[in-house]
Amino acid sequence: MTDLRAIEPLLKQLLAWLSTADHAYDTAIVRAQKYANTLVKDRGFGAVGSRVGGSIGKGTAIRPVSDVDLYLYLDEAAWQTTRGEALRPSTIIGRLRARVAQRLHFEIDAGYASIRKQGHSVGVQFRKRGSVDIDVVPALVQGGDIREARIPRRGTDAFVATSVERQIELIEELDNRSKYLRRGIRLLKYWNRHAGLDLHSYAVEVLGMFVVTQECKRTALGVFQAALEFMATTRMRTPVVIERYYRYRPHARRACIILDPAMPDNNLGADWNSRTGDDLGTAARRSLRKLAKAAHFAEKEKLQVAAGWLSEAFGEPGLIHWEEE
Repeated sequence: MTDLRAIEPLLKQLLAWLSTADHAYDTAIVRAQKYANTLVKDRGFGAVGSRVGGSIGKGTAIRPVSDVDLYLYLDEAAWQTTRGEALRPSTIIGRLRARVAQRLHFEIDAGYASIRKQGHSVGVQFRKRGSVDIDVVPALVQGGDIREARIPRRGTDAFVATSVERQIELIEELDNRSKYLRRGIRLLKYWNRHAGLDLHSYAVEVLGMFVVTQECKRTALGVFQAALEFMATTRMRTPVVIERYYRYRPHARRACIILDPAMPDNNLGADWNSRTGDDLGTAARRSLRKLAKAAHFAEKEKLQVAAGWLSEAFGEPGLIHWEEE
């Protein structure tokens, strides 16, 4: 594996820029939790808890982020028809919208906010400049067990099983106080955004967690480089499997197996094929060559040239500039 440590000072600039540590997001999280608490306290609503999830909740978000995902855990028994039958996903989202509108009637009537039904959530949009929107995601659980939930999808009128709790628990377990894993995932997400391959955000997170379980270097650069090396070497013909909560049976597929460690038999790469794996491998090899060039010039203290190559590695010329202190 090529020694890329010389580019770490340049990467610090990018990581600082990617960070979403911003007052607006802190305010949005507090606001989301406040609304969630009022719904949980409403006994007639059937909510048993809440969680700020998504990239913001896991600490892996990169700029720009437009909203905060608030998962509202709903008791499945309370969200049924009068005959005890399961409600349709579109009905659940519709009823959630009505209840959220009731709780936010002051903000809505005053023109400070608006709400809308979305594919799997109720979106709350705030008018104030700089405000962060909130996506309220209904998550049905059984017996108050929030570790496994079902998320409704309006488009297909079906449910998708997930575990936000396990996702956050696992990333906390694999990371350390320096947050190197989260920072490495941010680099991977930014690379993915400009590589033109459009991997799902959670799949990128799982890939980052996977290389940590394979004993990569405990730095943001170590996670980023190890993930690129994995894609370049395997072309995604090697399964990405983290057996923390479940043991997995071998899949018959030959490419793009990225198993969700938080749920059984959920392949995050199910919509991809061997061509996707080849494209990922090609993009990763191209970036690794440019990272090596950047390290070469950084070692020679030609940091402006190194910054240029590093920007090219992320597919965005001019991204990073080196200024002498």
